[in-house]
Amino acid sequence: MSSPTAALALSPGKPQGEVRFLYRGPEGLAAEKTLSFRHGSYAGGLRVRVEGAQGPIGIALGPEAGGSDGNTYGGVIEGPMSYVGKKLLYDAPEAGKPVAHKADVRWTALQSKHFLAALVPRGGTQGAETHLLREKEGRAKEYAVVVPLAGGEARLDFYAGPKETERLAALKVNLEDALDYGMFAFISRPLMAVLRALYAVSGNWGVAIILLTVLVKIIFYPLTHLSMRNMKEMQKLQPRMEQLRTLYKDDRGKLNEQVMALYREHKVNPMMGCLPMVIQIPVFFGLYEALLVSIELRQAPFFGWVHDLSVQEPYHVYTILMGASMFLQQKMTPTPGDPTQAKMMMFMPVVFTGMFIYYPVPVGLVIYWLVNNVLSIAQQYYVNRSVRPPKLAEGS
Repeated sequence: MSSPTAALALSPGKPQGEVRFLYRGPEGLAAEKTLSFRHGSYAGGLRVRVEGAQGPIGIALGPEAGGSDGNTYGGVIEGPMSYVGKKLLYDAPEAGKPVAHKADVRWTALQSKHFLAALVPRGGTQGAETHLLREKEGRAKEYAVVVPLAGGEARLDFYAGPKETERLAALKVNLEDALDYGMFAFISRPLMAVLRALYAVSGNWGVAIILLTVLVKIIFYPLTHLSMRNMKEMQKLQPRMEQLRTLYKDDRGKLNEQVMALYREHKVNPMMGCLPMVIQIPVFFGLYEALLVSIELRQAPFFGWVHDLSVQEPYHVYTILMGASMFLQQKMTPTPGDPTQAKMMMFMPVVFTGMFIYYPVPVGLVIYWLVNNVLSIAQQYYVNRSVRPPKLAEGS
């Protein structure tokens, strides 16, 4: 194969250009492939024409393009994917068994955690196949995606670059859905939008995460404050609770009745202690996916030894500080009446610290949790000083 175009250099003064490849083979076989590029863009056009071919032919992408490692990093699936109809599909071919989509393929691609190489058939009506090429020892699988040529000719668009939402959306074929935030995408996307705005102000993604933590804390402050006051009030009721347990130790029904009456009298609710955590769990997982997948965080430094907020911290300093702050927060939090439950809660910081060290949690998320704990400690300190013991009637 030869190229009549020796070199291509684009600039603002020359924003577009193309490279053309020609092939002439035996028995009348001929092929022409033209790649068109635009200055400052990772997208381009692809035109292919083949003459004299025997049997079906197609355009193949792979195996190295797009980082087709076919593995999983922290829940991010790397390898082939296709957008068929209105669905994003993770293709998983086996040896000798390609995954075939007959029609309505909007795009097919090979992708890694932060990068994507995609073929986009114009019109979105062509089929596509994904083939497993080989599986090397000590390395993940290698794939190729193929778009067949109808009538020996095809025109496609292609994208080969980072998973940046605006660039992907510019092709208007739902290519931005390749940035898969999982089941919490409805939280991850707005969180990333806020993070981008905070980064524009602060100029540091780590600082933006801290500002986001403060913002989330402010939003949940009324609910968290109500929960902390509720737990503090319940702690003050423990002496009376012990009296009731002793008095009605042989009558479980009466005990429950008196306990509920005590709760109503002092306007406390045992379920309020869990409510803020339950509500913030989706925020935590949404931010986890956002920090893990979004390319803006790739190789984004914070301070000192943290050079990439999207991967695990090398020395686990912030993780240990997170565990210590979580332990202090548990010490300050009013304990439930059940001693066994109280001991389990005190053991949770050890569990989370070990889990964060063992599992590749992005250090940006650890910083979020650490700052959230520090703010919660300050809030708990204020509540502990402001809530006074309720006056219990004598003999009640």
